Amino acid sequence: SDGVAIANFPVGPGGAPVVVISDKGLGITLWIETDESSSRILGSPFTVTSPNLLPVTIYRGEGQVQHLQAAIDRRGSALVVWCVERSGSWEVMAQSYDARKAAWDETPVRLGGSQEHALIPRLAMNWRGRAMVAWEVQDASFEGFVVSHYWTSERIWSDSPVPGVAQLGHELEITMDGHGDALAVWVARPHGQPVRLESSRYRTADSVWEETQVLATGPNLDHLRLRGTEDGHAWILWRKQESSGPPRIMGKQ
Repeated sequence: SDGVAIANFPVGPGGAPVVVISDKGLGITLWIETDESSSRILGSPFTVTSPNLLPVTIYRGEGQVQHLQAAIDRRGSALVVWCVERSGSWEVMAQSYDARKAAWDETPVRLGGSQEHALIPRLAMNWRGRAMVAWEVQDASFEGFVVSHYWTSERIWSDSPVPGVAQLGHELEITMDGHGDALAVWVARPHGQPVRLESSRYRTADSVWEETQVLATGPNLDHLRLRGTEDGHAWILWRKQESSGPPRIMGKQ
């Protein structure tokens, strides 16, 4: 029959569910179980025609899991990224699922070192399985966002994060097209100056982030959203609040 089929199926105890599905109906679902001092992430592959879940623990450790997210490629292989907070320090972690072997990697990978400020990683992945994770850092050597790259053929991450754009911002969003080129957008709030919506493009051919572009300015810009396509088109939405009057939703392609 026409329309969307709805069916109930049990998942398990926990919270913060995440689900990603490929255009071929291959999916991964994830969720978090926590107690006072530790967390674990459970994950299970499934197909839309047979949504029977067989969850396994893909991470268990001290601290609290935050910002759990995932992406899936055309074959059903997936990347999972999250942040762990332990007693005032934060780390970015990643785990991968290989659909060809129907198996998760043995252990998660830590992307970079610990930071003494909250981290909000952003995962971007294309249909080929090429991916990157970006997050902001602020230390003696660099202030801005750094990037960890993932190479599908070798199934490995960068040995260490590499500098992206030397600009501290907020609400960082990132998307990647089918060639591996990426677009990052963020909100900059320099002291004593108007708020700016800024962007930079990453060229995978020469591994370079282009010069930062200012897309909009105003007294206050927030609620940033970015979505992109495999052929390189991108849409940006944000909320603009003037000094008087109601907020307005703005957009740019």
